[in-house]
Order: sequence, then C-alpha cells, then structure tokens
Amino acid sequence: MKVLDLNQIDFSSAYDIQRRAVKDVVSGEDSRIIFAEHPHVFTTGRNFHDYDLLVTREILKKFNITVCKADRGGGITYHGPGQIVCYPIIDLNRWKKDIRAYIRALENIIIKVLGNMEIDAYAKKELTGVWLRDKKIASVGIGVSRWVTYHGFALNVKPDLKYFSLINSCGLKDLVQTSICKETEGFTAIEKIKGFLIEETEKTFQASMVAC
Repeated sequence: MKVLDLNQIDFSSAYDIQRRAVKDVVSGEDSRIIFAEHPHVFTTGRNFHDYDLLVTREILKKFNITVCKADRGGGITYHGPGQIVCYPIIDLNRWKKDIRAYIRALENIIIKVLGNMEIDAYAKKELTGVWLRDKKIASVGIGVSRWVTYHGFALNVKPDLKYFSLINSCGLKDLVQTSICKETEGFTAIEKIKGFLIEETEKTFQASMVAC
C-alpha cells in the first residue's frame, strides 16, 4: 500500500488525483491512502439539500469559501486548514466486499488514533463519523467504483470551527463539531497524527505502507 501526502491543495485538484488513483488501483496497482489539507470549501454529497447551506453565495464569497459537488454519500461538510483529510483508495476485492464494514473500519481507525491522545471517541450505529459527547470530531463519506474506494474521512485537528455554523453539517441541524485541539491541551501535531493514522491503517488492512 502506498502513501501520498498532497499537503495543502484545493479540493478539485485532489479529486482529480483521486480519480487517477482509482483507475490505477482498478487496473491492478497497489491500494493507497492520500492525505490532504484543503483551503476553505464546502463539499456536497449525494444527500445534500439546498436548505443545508445556511448562508448566501455573497457571504460565501466574503469568507472566500468555495462549494464543490462530491460523488460520495452524505450531505454537506466543511474542509479547511487545520483538518486532516484522508482519501483511502482501497481495493475491497482484496479485503472485504462489504461497504458498511469498510466504513466502520475507517471509524475504528480514527477512534484508535484519538485513543492515543486520551480522547474517548465512539461511533454511532445509526450515523457515520466519529463522536465525542454528542459532538462530531470526524466525518466519513465515501464513494466506490468497481469495489475500489475513494473519498474518505476528515479529522478535525485545529480547524476554525465557526465555518461549521454556516451549514447543517452532514444534513444534521444543530450539530456541534469539536476538534483535537479543543479536547486536549492544544495538541496540534498534524504530522504525528498522520503517523498514527498510517499505523492503524496498516493494522486494519494488514498492509505495509511506503511513500510514493
């Protein structure tokens, strides 16, 4: 399995890289995970409704926020600086051809990583994502093509949480978001957290990772 870190990149460019990676994995290349950090953007999934965007286009322009469609499950979510976005491109033919099990696996990876920072997070049976005292700390939304996954999850490390107030995040009214920085004594070591994520991903999918 390969690891690619795009660092700071706009959502559309990262999505183009994802699509190429999906084609490569479908053709038989190794699975991979892609890390990114995006400028302010709202992405809308297949379950998005217009009323879940709570502000006008003029306000979006004022705050320099773009809106992009994403062919994933779920509603609208926010990506921005201080958030780790992870796009696992995984061939489920080589693991389990079970989408729900895959989503739960991603949630468990995040939960174990947060446990390393003594954050007692959990998953909800009826909803996707990772939670802490009914606050959401990570969102999960995926796409699948020929049993190869794309899109993935976003983990709040130290984003400006005010941007979530401009949307019904994941289609849920009054949902409160939190972050690692807020729940710890300012822990914001993004590179260290990526290392934790890589370790847990290797264990979950029983694959060693190399940089690409």
